[in-house]
Amino acid sequence: MNTEFIDSFRRPKLHGNFVLDLNPFSKLNLCVLIAAFAGVAGGVVSSLVAILLYIAITAWAGCLKKFWGLFWKVGALLFFFIFMIRSAFWPGTTLLFEWWIVHWTVEGMQNGLWFSLLVIQICGAVMLFYNITPMKDLMYSIEMLGASHSASYVILSSMQTITDLGKASNVIMDSQSARGIETKGNLKTRFKAFIPILGPLVLGAIGATEEKTIAMETRAFSANKHTTHVYELRKAPVWEKAVCILLDVALIAAVVWRIAA
Repeated sequence: MNTEFIDSFRRPKLHGNFVLDLNPFSKLNLCVLIAAFAGVAGGVVSSLVAILLYIAITAWAGCLKKFWGLFWKVGALLFFFIFMIRSAFWPGTTLLFEWWIVHWTVEGMQNGLWFSLLVIQICGAVMLFYNITPMKDLMYSIEMLGASHSASYVILSSMQTITDLGKASNVIMDSQSARGIETKGNLKTRFKAFIPILGPLVLGAIGATEEKTIAMETRAFSANKHTTHVYELRKAPVWEKAVCILLDVALIAAVVWRIAA
């Protein structure tokens, strides 16, 4: 018997990357801390620094392309709507443009820039965490704290369903294109092509749910016994826990200082 193959399941699963090999809770703590420090600082520069940190961390983790591909689209959309609304209706004294109920002022534009970047960097923290942390590792960590495997599966399945629906919709759209149906073009054309795929998409999701239920029952998922896992997570070393605690203390001190200032 190949003992090396068996021992590979006993060793912690490592990715060979410092960021990816961090404990899921350490990654969560890191993302929350960056977003919180930027929020406590309360300036445009702090939000930009946080965004640059997200880019640097994802580059270090080797997932910059995946992160940036979604981040800039979400960021551009949020920036446009939030900046326009805040700058148009925020009160100020230095008037730049006025039309009906809209009043663009210098103070409003400054507030709109600050608030839009604040929201973008918070969204960036969420995207960063999802890009560097597999959800199954997070759920496994939650189970190790005492949560039931049923609860962790429900959360993991809910998150995975969104990804599965996106992949299924792309497959159906490609099938429609292969049949000569126009699926690309302006917004109206895309909308007309998207409506017919809702039926197969919903029916496929229901069928997949039934298949998952049958597969889980064949593996005794509902049995009231201790569950096992095919891999082990790397336990957070002492230095990693110490760094997280020190950063948390620094954040609390920053919040107290900001309130007292």
